Amino acid sequence: MSIIETIRMILRCWRYRFKSEVPS
Repeated sequence: MSIIETIRMILRCWRYRFKSEVPS
């Protein structure tokens, strides 16, 4: 896996966490 792919995966996890924290 390349570094860019790893960063993308981490960003995705962070996004999901933010969405979960933010009430919609």
